[in-house]
Amino acid sequence: MTEPTPEQIAAQYQFAELAGQYYAAGRFAALTHCIPVAGNLLHHAVEMFIKCALIRSHSLSDLKVYSHRLPVLWNRFKEIHSTLSCAHLDGAISELDRFELLRYPESVVKDGMQVLMTPSRANFARLPDGPQPPYHLVLEDVDEIAQVSAGASSLSSHAFRRNHTKMALHFVYLENLHPIGDAS
Repeated sequence: MTEPTPEQIAAQYQFAELAGQYYAAGRFAALTHCIPVAGNLLHHAVEMFIKCALIRSHSLSDLKVYSHRLPVLWNRFKEIHSTLSCAHLDGAISELDRFELLRYPESVVKDGMQVLMTPSRANFARLPDGPQPPYHLVLEDVDEIAQVSAGASSLSSHAFRRNHTKMALHFVYLENLHPIGDAS
């Protein structure tokens, strides 16, 4: 593997900072039931976490080609980090990717939506079939994806929480079974 360029190193820290900010905002939104905004914020957080783990082996223009498509990014992440056991999160990636549809109101106006957010897998129950498409957000899955991706980046956990206030850190660690580093 070649040494990362100065641009890749700078970009990695920027991805980490963005990931941490989207993650704090998304967890706050989820825990205060600001749905579907939470799903959209967490979608962006996961995108940044994955890109942070990929940037040392990709250029910024390479990553731009992947756009916001979480399943494509996730598959590339799993190829690069093949020693990690994370295939069990594939469904969570696909489900979170669907929240990108809710970024603008067109699909909700046309099709409606049912949204379920739960903090843990233990409390998860799928929404019943109905006329409106279901969107499931399991915060524990997002937390594990963030933890795995941040760990694969080989950056210190502090890179993901630069400039976080005590309030932001509170929501990052509240009910989080897969924290990135410790709360200090």
